[in-house]
Amino acid sequence: MKKKVLFIGCNYDQIPYLKKLLDQGYYVIGTDLNGDAPGRHLAHEFVQVSYTEIEKLAIKVKNVGLTSLDKVFTASSQSAQLAASRIAHDHNISYPSFRNIQACIDKKETYELFANHKISIPKTQYIFDKISLVETFKNLNEENIYYLKSDFSKNPKYIYFGNKDQILNKKI
Repeated sequence: MKKKVLFIGCNYDQIPYLKKLLDQGYYVIGTDLNGDAPGRHLAHEFVQVSYTEIEKLAIKVKNVGLTSLDKVFTASSQSAQLAASRIAHDHNISYPSFRNIQACIDKKETYELFANHKISIPKTQYIFDKISLVETFKNLNEENIYYLKSDFSKNPKYIYFGNKDQILNKKI
């Protein structure tokens, strides 16, 4: 009997991973918010649901009769790891905990966790809007290079760097 894997996220970027699992003989149950996701037709079964709706995903997985599941996989957004963790937990599959994934995704939580364990972090200033960014930059050196990073993304697409003027002139 083939091992079953729940494959979260079936967009174009995930297709190479999906094909690899199929090549390895897995029975793939794909999920994606997009009912016409490109990987839908490669999967043995498909469940249309967003990985951001974790409870709904957990219910739909149970409703398609997945009483046994061997693996959970996602190559989708880092927040899809939260859904993967929940489903893995429900099926007694070894996976990083929801709490640990949350701490990795959200820098604020990461820094709090580090502080609790006396691990040093880079000098950090929290910016909440353009006004607080301008206000923060008033007190910083004009020539230095600064990094501005989203709290909820490890994606390099959301890292901005440059001197004060360069960052302030970027469309953020």
